[in-house]
Amino acid sequence: MRGSAPCRDEPKGGNNHSWVNGVIASVTSIIIAIRTKDWRAGLISVYNVGALIYDMWEYLGNVGDAVKDIVEDLGRDEDSAILALIIVVGLALAIGFIITYAAYRAGRDR
Repeated sequence: MRGSAPCRDEPKGGNNHSWVNGVIASVTSIIIAIRTKDWRAGLISVYNVGALIYDMWEYLGNVGDAVKDIVEDLGRDEDSAILALIIVVGLALAIGFIITYAAYRAGRDR
């Protein structure tokens, strides 16, 4: 809602998924700079990589706050904290599986 106070659960840095878009923009601009060998495309690539590093720095800074909130919630409501912990562990396992599977497929296809 416009003009209302921020909710406790809202991300502090705005859109926390902007680093994903930054990765896509950085990779695309680097590929274009290499293919065209244009110095202007190289400058855009440097800017995109710098913006990506900044976004990742902000994202990682917010992760510490999220972990602190989870730890604080553990003392207040054990059921929701345990559920949050299960979700975090499940997501970590899923991400690890996806990365491992992608690396396996890439190695197998060579």
